[in-house]
Amino acid sequence: MDAIPIHGVNTPQLPPPVDAPELLKVFEVLGLRFSTGPAAGKQENLVLSLSHGLIGAAEQHAMRAEQAARAVGTTIEDIGTATGQAFEAAGCRSAGDDIALLSWLAQRQAQAVGQVNATNEPDELTGYRPLRARRPERP
Repeated sequence: MDAIPIHGVNTPQLPPPVDAPELLKVFEVLGLRFSTGPAAGKQENLVLSLSHGLIGAAEQHAMRAEQAARAVGTTIEDIGTATGQAFEAAGCRSAGDDIALLSWLAQRQAQAVGQVNATNEPDELTGYRPLRARRPERP
C-alpha cells in the first residue's frame, strides 16, 4: 500500500470515500439511525459526518458482539485477537499502517472527549461543570 505524508505521518493512500446513500445502508444493516444535521448541505461534509457516525455505530456493534461472546465463554485473549481485525478491515499491511491508524484514532478520540459535554451543563452525577465552562471569559 502506498503511503502519503499527512501532518508528518506516512498515511496509507486510500480509495475515495463511499457516498452517503451507501453509508446510510450500512447504518440500516446495523439497526441504527443517524442524523446528519446541518452537514447535509455539502456532500463532503455529509460523507464526513456519516463516516464518523459509522465508527461509533461499528464500535457499539463490536461492544454488543463482545458482550454476547463473553456470555458464552469467549476469553479476553480471544477478544484481543478479534480486535486486530480492525487493522485488517482498515487495509493496514504494515506496522507503519497500524501506527498511522492508531494515531488518527487517538486524535479523533481526544476530539470526541471534548464533545462529551459541549453544552457546559453541570454533570448529572458530580454537579461539576466542564473545565472550559469554569474558565473566566476573556474581555
